[in-house]
Amino acid sequence: AVGSADQAPAEPTAEPTAEGTAQAAPSSGAAEEKPKTLLQALGDQSNRDVAQQFAAFSGALAFLPILGLFASEYLLRSMVSDSNSRWMYSAIVAVLLVNLVLGAFVVHCFLEGFPDPDPAATEVVTA
Repeated sequence: AVGSADQAPAEPTAEPTAEGTAQAAPSSGAAEEKPKTLLQALGDQSNRDVAQQFAAFSGALAFLPILGLFASEYLLRSMVSDSNSRWMYSAIVAVLLVNLVLGAFVVHCFLEGFPDPDPAATEVVTA
């Protein structure tokens, strides 16, 4: 081959696997970490508070609109004689309760705050 001695050495090559695809060679002494399952992540103490808040809002989203539907239908019996209209008004109350719970969740998340950005990543380089 002409000029092969003048070429720079190639990048480190990948090792082929049993399936025939190439994977990068593992660094010495580095153990591969298995990805965490959802159950393991929720069992972690740092995630437990978030999981409890999410479960509380999920429960409120599941039960509050249904309870509001039946409660408002019961309370409207003395004011609205037509059954169809009464159920329609009750359904509007249930939809408003769904939006109220979702809005409360969004506000709660924003009030929690945001993590501080990495100061090294936001450092401005001046010449």
